Amino acid sequence: MLLTNQHQLRGYLFWAVIFGLIALAAFLVFPFMIAVISAYLLAYMAKPLFFKLSLRMHPNLAALICVLVAILLVIVPVSTITIGVVNQAGDFASKQNITHYIGLIANHPFLRGFNLSPATLQTQLNQFITDTTGSLLASMPDLALGLIVTLIGMYYIL
Repeated sequence: MLLTNQHQLRGYLFWAVIFGLIALAAFLVFPFMIAVISAYLLAYMAKPLFFKLSLRMHPNLAALICVLVAILLVIVPVSTITIGVVNQAGDFASKQNITHYIGLIANHPFLRGFNLSPATLQTQLNQFITDTTGSLLASMPDLALGLIVTLIGMYYIL
């Protein structure tokens, strides 16, 4: 009787370890799911170009060219637009006439009932811009790692 209980315990322990390892693997993979899905989508869109190039050259080189084309057509324009928007937001926030706009907003007839002071609004706006910029800068390493996973994944999918 003791032998069967010990055998069952080993079986349960085995499956507990297997499910624990699956859970740990899931925790490792879930942060990169967007990057992997993006790699599949980019590879699917680049597949016709890959097929045409792979007839004339080695498939590894064709996949590398497709990744470079994806960088030029997708990543460069998106990053350029993002940098432009961030620069414009910073320019708008740093101008001296922002207090004038805040005063206009605080004196709007709809907002007069809330007793908003322009100084408080400016402080809160500056705090919001500082927090947003900080979180944007803090997310840059995650974004770069996701981009690298996407490009490497696209290459190996092709």
